[in-house]
Amino acid sequence: MPHCPTHHRLPTLQLLASGCLLAAATCATAQEEASPYYVGVSQAFTHESNLRRTATNEISETISSTGVLAGVNQRFGRQRLRADASAQTNRYRTDSTLDNKSYGLAAELNWETVEFLSGTVRYNTRNSLTNFARDTGDTIISDLTTDEAAATVRYGVTSYLALDAGFTHRKLKYDNPELSDRNFSQDTVNAGVNWIVGAKLTLGVALRSTKGDTPEYRVTPDASPANDELKRRDVDLLATWVPSGFSTFNVRVSSTKETRSLATTGELSETTGLISWAYQPTGRLNFTTSLSRDTGAETTFAASSAAGPRTEAVDNNRLSNTLSLETRYSLTGKSALNASLRHRSGTQSDSRKETLKTYLLGGTYNATRNITLACSVTRESRDVESNPAYRTTITGCSGELSLR
Repeated sequence: MPHCPTHHRLPTLQLLASGCLLAAATCATAQEEASPYYVGVSQAFTHESNLRRTATNEISETISSTGVLAGVNQRFGRQRLRADASAQTNRYRTDSTLDNKSYGLAAELNWETVEFLSGTVRYNTRNSLTNFARDTGDTIISDLTTDEAAATVRYGVTSYLALDAGFTHRKLKYDNPELSDRNFSQDTVNAGVNWIVGAKLTLGVALRSTKGDTPEYRVTPDASPANDELKRRDVDLLATWVPSGFSTFNVRVSSTKETRSLATTGELSETTGLISWAYQPTGRLNFTTSLSRDTGAETTFAASSAAGPRTEAVDNNRLSNTLSLETRYSLTGKSALNASLRHRSGTQSDSRKETLKTYLLGGTYNATRNITLACSVTRESRDVESNPAYRTTITGCSGELSLR
């Protein structure tokens, strides 16, 4: 049974002319300087061809999402605060038991001192209804919340050498009791050093230590829940290369060792990492490509850092390889096309192979400074051991009205 979710006049001509000129200059300045704040409302309609993510008996559904949004992008002194928040009420046309509320918040504070210290404080949280597709062919529907809080600090020893340190807390929670053994929390501390080799290359090395637990993990579906404790150690080799003003490469190669207190999940000793390439050949066209190899927890949070409802399934694999490509082309100053593909293949805890593919094509149109329209089509498919688990097509359009 599906779980029901819980449910931004002067006296002389000379003075009059001077006043008009001053007012015109003030208005022009106000138009040039965009407001750092915005509030607004949104409306979206989405159609899903396979709502419950099943291999057979596909059920289509149309969802209406009405929301509010707000944000800030403000500099004060040497600091800058960015934040975007949204909340939606989601209503299903035929199955009202799935009606729910979702929200998202992404906030970041960048700070620096007069001398050599700088850093970042970041917080992301998201809540939305999600489908957990089981290998038996059915799905469990539940509210899912992901939280991530992080703080980093950098000390510049010289103009070429800097020390870095940080702390990250992550938490993932399903509201449905049937999925309580998937809930987990993790804390990570890291420290490293970065060296600017030249104008185009920066190298670094860092150490990471992670501790976490899954409080209600079940070895088998009928077993009593037990606490599965996680310990992970990473040695990271880092590089950033900027060969030109149009291209940037970021590389991380890590030696990863992970152990869990429950022997059934085994020990992980692998080389993990990430390679990303940002390329902008023209002022209208840009590409972002990335290839990663890491555990499911890392992949899940890498894909959930933005405000708004979740659009991708949680990665429950022991180890995943993920390829993603995003591109955007500006047709005019007001309209743009965007496309993306994401291919994720991994190994589950029971050694079975899983593959998830997502393709998206969309467009946006800024009708005015305050009105934005967008439409997209997404095709998603999942296979387990080469057998189709589900196929679904998601089509949607949305509009935003904001005051800035």
